Amino acid sequence: FPSHDTTVPQNIKEQFFKTIKGDLSLREFEQWLYSDKELERFLNSESYFELIAINFREGGAKYELWKFLKNYIGLQEFEKYKKTRAFSMSLSCCTAWYINLICSSSS
Repeated sequence: FPSHDTTVPQNIKEQFFKTIKGDLSLREFEQWLYSDKELERFLNSESYFELIAINFREGGAKYELWKFLKNYIGLQEFEKYKKTRAFSMSLSCCTAWYINLICSSSS
């Protein structure tokens, strides 16, 4: 396995991040996995078959997926994603609150 393969495009890493974080269910990830043909181009056949061999309906599937994915995404990269997402979410929340405040005070 490559260690923290930088050739995996950001949009694919995003799916990995969302799944590990819980923003995307294992079922949704599995559906994406079988429908997205781009992923096959970035994994060797052995790695791809290992990934699709994970039974996403069994307990422990998320752990098995993380064990696989950590070969392609680094822990620091995942932590950065979580922080960026948290900041983005809080910024959106604050913006919505501020807009609501302005709109209600002007009426």
